[in-house]
Amino acid sequence: MLHDLYKDDKAVGQLTQIHLDHGRSVFQLWMLDPDERRHSEKVLEALQLPILAEVLSLGCGVGGMERYWKDARHDLTFTLLNQSQAQLDLCVCPGDKVHCEAEKYQPWFSHQITLIAYALGHMEATHVLLEAQEYTSGPIIVLDVFDGTAEFCRELAYDTVTSDRMKSLGFREVPVGPWVLNPLVDEEGMGPIVSQSTPKLWILE
Repeated sequence: MLHDLYKDDKAVGQLTQIHLDHGRSVFQLWMLDPDERRHSEKVLEALQLPILAEVLSLGCGVGGMERYWKDARHDLTFTLLNQSQAQLDLCVCPGDKVHCEAEKYQPWFSHQITLIAYALGHMEATHVLLEAQEYTSGPIIVLDVFDGTAEFCRELAYDTVTSDRMKSLGFREVPVGPWVLNPLVDEEGMGPIVSQSTPKLWILE
């Protein structure tokens, strides 16, 4: 499900710039720490990515989490894909930029690792996850919310995937936690709605 905001790329850029001006670049509802850097480092630590890993980030936002990964692991390289050119132009992580919808991405080479973080609900999830298996030589990582209620999906215009569906596609859950709400969620009074979803980290190896 595509949020109405993403139908106006200029508006996307303006809102994204406001967040960046306030020091926010990791647009995720649930975090492992209220601090973006520490949260990102905890996710990275849980994954134990190989040395010199090349990561494709589908629906990368501005590459906020990826930037913190790069700071912690200089050996990592990134390909950052987003259907929003405005957000690509504002990317804070170094790497190759690809302006494309995830559903239409057809690389002519294999990626070592594919990452989808808080974007799956805006995509044709099953199609994207199956296609990623075709062009990814190593693990596929999904960090997102799952099993959202009908109210959550409606209010946030975000179609959460079920945990059962992830398991049926061969993913296993990476044990991490405890999770806390992103401070921005509380600031905007969205806690009761966001709490109708479950954050999880999955990997397909």
